[in-house]
Amino acid sequence: MTRFNDIYTTSCGSTASIDSLLEVVQLSLMDDLIAQADELFHNDQYEQTLDLLGRQVNTYEHPDIYWRLAQSCYYNTLSLSEKPGKLELKTRFTEMQGYVQAGLELDEENANCCTWYGICIDELAMLENVYEWLKQAPTSRMYYMKALITDPDNYTARTALGIWCFMVADMHDFIRMLQNAIFMSPPDSTYENALSHLLRSEELFPNCVLRNMLYLAKCYKALKDSEAAARYCRAVIEFQGHGYAVEEAKEEVRQILLQL
Repeated sequence: MTRFNDIYTTSCGSTASIDSLLEVVQLSLMDDLIAQADELFHNDQYEQTLDLLGRQVNTYEHPDIYWRLAQSCYYNTLSLSEKPGKLELKTRFTEMQGYVQAGLELDEENANCCTWYGICIDELAMLENVYEWLKQAPTSRMYYMKALITDPDNYTARTALGIWCFMVADMHDFIRMLQNAIFMSPPDSTYENALSHLLRSEELFPNCVLRNMLYLAKCYKALKDSEAAARYCRAVIEFQGHGYAVEEAKEEVRQILLQL
């Protein structure tokens, strides 16, 4: 005796095959969504990117959606005409952290989720004070290193780690002073370490990451290479972008140029 389920399975394939087909269709739709989001993002339409992904996040629970939400939230904040207050920044960075934490729960090795989780740790800690940043520094570095083990050509992770190295090198004397009071094993780095990561990021994605060019200028200044520092200062000044972070970076390099 032939049952209805037998006919269904014969006509349409096994349940497993149908599930596989549905998964392929869903992944294809998610790829289309990511392509739309990336196009909006690369056209500096950060709020629209955030809105598009936010409306679909419950449909496509995937690390590649979650880290893009965090990235869009971050750049949407930096592109505001006026810098938000500390409380609003904390709210925004905490929202970012929630996105990437969800992504890491799905795939703890995802390079972009690791990178953006490290960035969230750094940003939230620095909102408190430099002591908190230094206490959290080993953890954020761990996430950047984890990202680069998975994806050595991740330019965002290279920039983030380069900035981390610069900040630690720049606070060397301060860290030494606090060593016995706060640290058993203090974070350590050099301007040369910072430079290697920042230059690699610039090689991977040239003239596109404002903070990378800013910290290259600062790094070369610290290494007393005035010509290279001036070159990256000019690159920051010529950068096409909007928002308080862009204006702050341009003002900072103008001050650097006066000191060269």
